[in-house]
Amino acid sequence: IRDRPYILAYLGLDYLGRDAIAEKTKKLKSIQDSLNAKNKVFLLVLAPGKGSFMNKNFPDKYQDVKKRPSNYDHYVASLNAYGVNFIDFNAWFISMRDTSKNKLYPKTGIHWSSYGEALAMDSMIKKIEKDLGKDIPNLVFTNQTETSSPNFTDQDIEDGMNLLFDIPDYEMTYPEFHFEENETLFKPNFMLLGDSYFSNVFDLEITNKVFNNGSFWYYNQLIYQMFPYSKKSIYDVDYKQEIESNDVVVIMNTESNLKDLGFGFVEQLHQAYVFPDDFKYQFEIRKIEHNIFSNPEWLALCQEKADGFGISLNEQIRKEAIFMVDNR
Repeated sequence: IRDRPYILAYLGLDYLGRDAIAEKTKKLKSIQDSLNAKNKVFLLVLAPGKGSFMNKNFPDKYQDVKKRPSNYDHYVASLNAYGVNFIDFNAWFISMRDTSKNKLYPKTGIHWSSYGEALAMDSMIKKIEKDLGKDIPNLVFTNQTETSSPNFTDQDIEDGMNLLFDIPDYEMTYPEFHFEENETLFKPNFMLLGDSYFSNVFDLEITNKVFNNGSFWYYNQLIYQMFPYSKKSIYDVDYKQEIESNDVVVIMNTESNLKDLGFGFVEQLHQAYVFPDDFKYQFEIRKIEHNIFSNPEWLALCQEKADGFGISLNEQIRKEAIFMVDNR
């Protein structure tokens, strides 16, 4: 089930259409221009997708499905056309598929390998360093170990299958590294909004070793920081101000999530710049909707009202939130 979105994305079966992609790209460029005007770096990272990387290994039922235009294909063309600052790790990984001595993807995991992840983060940090025009801490690779017993998330799919036997694995490589430490190096304020492809990276402490206690915005819902560890909702902060407190703003999406690039972040921040009053109004509504879903008693009351009016729960929650904002 977890690998199906990657297959659909590669085959183009979740394709948004050229116009929708162009419209979102325009918003990305507008956000980039707004942040650049405030001396902020904006970067979009296209994380690789296992569907593209291992398209020869699809289940039999997909072998005869003809590949169509995909979100990834048209996003790359559109990002180039509009001048959006981005890194394409999907293309890079595919270019190394037959030449890399070390595995870039595990056999029984859905995310990039620990080795591939380290390569990508090293490249992303150097790209940010170049865009900032300042020296920031880099990764320093010291050694690597090989094992046929995967560590970390390199077997996350197998772990969730509850099997009575182990599936034979590839020989996996685990790089050893540390971060540069020098008082002359600049540690920028940093935020990355993304999906689970950055979760392991967050655990590697890059957000505080390379950056100034940077934050990880998970699916545009929760904001994580490492030291001290904290987790808060996006509705607990001043959304636009929180974003603009950073020197570097990154969006990272893997191939299967390009159908919802940014998870609402692009639309919300674009609205905040172009229609600030409307953004504040809509954000307050979304905040109350979030609070309703988080409160079992309030949610049950809304369900009772929805049943009485003969409408869906979501419709009732929306009505309740709008009523509260309009009558404050």
